[in-house]
Amino acid sequence: MKRLMIMFLISVGCCFGQQKAQEISGAWVITNPDWQNSEFHANQKWASAKVLCFFRDGRFGIVGGTLHQTDDQLEISYGDSQTVYFGSWKRTGNEITITYRVIYRDIQTSGSENESTMLREQLVVNEEGEILFQSQRFKKEPRLDKSAEFTISEKLPHRKSQARH
Repeated sequence: MKRLMIMFLISVGCCFGQQKAQEISGAWVITNPDWQNSEFHANQKWASAKVLCFFRDGRFGIVGGTLHQTDDQLEISYGDSQTVYFGSWKRTGNEITITYRVIYRDIQTSGSENESTMLREQLVVNEEGEILFQSQRFKKEPRLDKSAEFTISEKLPHRKSQARH
């Protein structure tokens, strides 16, 4: 009886004392984008937003741009302006350390970050499984995985130099 009680307490402790770590890799989008109806397509909405992208191999990127959403699709717009950041990430418990810099910006703005400046920030994964980044909440959005990975990968400096040769 004593053994059963000890095994029960251990199993309860394992189940409730540890949360299963959420898989971080993939795309994350702000929880409540300000969706606007498209003037050109009745079933399409758009929103300006940032998308965080955690590659499985430790690479990290952010795409700042426009999202397009239809009934069943969500993707980053390739025809609108974008700012793309690239770097790396590492998770320790509920904290994620990201190091990144601007690698692409098609519209320069006054006060834009110097593209050689490396930025470092701590993100937190909260109890709801959201990532807190720059006072905003982000949720995992698998529909954006391919779009985010493609957008970031095509802007990497080595891609540009290979394309010219």
